Amino acid sequence: MPLVKSEQRGLPSGHRQKVSLRDRRVRVLMIFFGCMAAMFYSITAWLAPIVQTMGLPRSESGYLLTLFTLIQIPVSFLIPFLAGKYQQKKMWLLICCASEFVGVTLLLVGASPVVATVFLGIGAGGLFPLALLLPIQESTNAEEATAWAAMTQFVGYLLGSLGPLLVGFTADLFHSFTPALAGMLVIITMMTLTSLWIGKKTDSRIQQGKSYSA
Repeated sequence: MPLVKSEQRGLPSGHRQKVSLRDRRVRVLMIFFGCMAAMFYSITAWLAPIVQTMGLPRSESGYLLTLFTLIQIPVSFLIPFLAGKYQQKKMWLLICCASEFVGVTLLLVGASPVVATVFLGIGAGGLFPLALLLPIQESTNAEEATAWAAMTQFVGYLLGSLGPLLVGFTADLFHSFTPALAGMLVIITMMTLTSLWIGKKTDSRIQQGKSYSA
């Protein structure tokens, strides 16, 4: 992966480091991964029923779900490549978050389901590979990266599994997907805020490494 190869790791620690939930960076990564997974699974499970309430027949709603999946295939390769080439990881995280925000907003206001699906596919397709790479980039050595990735994905997938359940619960409770879509906007906002914090420690280590090498 170009993003991994191009990332400068900073100074080696030289000793075994324990990973703890007390580390703020680990908690931020888990929250980010949980929000990302919750959005992905919620959209995958409920996109078709949501657009059906907007007047689309069942067959066309199935096509939109296929479109959502197909868009993610090229995006999942392109965005990590661009993020690694131009060293703008945080910018692409924000772009993907903004893309999902626009997509959910379009569904919330009843705008074009096709355009909304395109934005959602771009956001989901870019966020997933970037989220998988974050523990590698934020950690200081291979041992720490492995532990962070395991903790991030374990807790993140647990949090993400609650997304479709909450969407279904609110839909049954309010007989509308509007509260669920509003909740998705809150989740995306949380994901955006965490992405702003991600990378601060990494950037400082890179600058420190450059100063030592100079």
